[in-house]
Amino acid sequence: MTVQARVRFLVSWIAANSISLGISLALGSWIESVNLRSTYDFTWSFSGFYSVIVAGLILGMMQWAVLDKYRTFLPVRWVLGAMIGFCSIVGFGWLFFIAAILVHFRDPSTFKDDLLRVTISQLVAGQFGGAILGAIQLGSSHSRQGQFREVILGVPQLGSGHILSYWAMVNSFAWAIGWSIGRVCNYAVTYYPIYWHIQNLPEPAKIAIHSGTLGLLAGLVSSVITGLPLWRLLQRD
Repeated sequence: MTVQARVRFLVSWIAANSISLGISLALGSWIESVNLRSTYDFTWSFSGFYSVIVAGLILGMMQWAVLDKYRTFLPVRWVLGAMIGFCSIVGFGWLFFIAAILVHFRDPSTFKDDLLRVTISQLVAGQFGGAILGAIQLGSSHSRQGQFREVILGVPQLGSGHILSYWAMVNSFAWAIGWSIGRVCNYAVTYYPIYWHIQNLPEPAKIAIHSGTLGLLAGLVSSVITGLPLWRLLQRD
């Protein structure tokens, strides 16, 4: 494959991950929050349970669509891996953030305290959830001459003992960085003037912007990192 073709592939991979996650979270959270009557700060409000599931499904399907010739059948396990993994990231994010508050509680809390809690909790959440995402996707991609298994996943044959193989570790690192950056940026922006303009919008619109921006940033950063082993695969094709 030529350099131009590899670049187009990686651009498509990054765009598919970031745009699909951003749009699906924005639309899903807006639809689910239309009848929401909430008084809490939307900084930590998030799209509902169904929005997270749908976003994970769309993410997995878009990933599989971009893989193109490296796929040969319905990506049931691949898409389920994206869905379950993304739901795990979100769930772990809430649990670890609450745990961080309990462990390091201060009243009143400073911006630095809150930023530290957000960074650490979401970093760990992305790490665990990303590992789950990659582990479930293991072995789901039968490709020509086993290239996808050997290069992307790091092993030619997969079994239950390969849960921490290359693809799982790549996703663990990618989502740890991507999810934490997305959450930190969304939290930090509340201290800047642009937040004042968002505050004047209806609640569903605010939640949609918040969730969509989070998905866009997390998808962008994580797909850049997961795109590196894909680049390696394409160089051998």
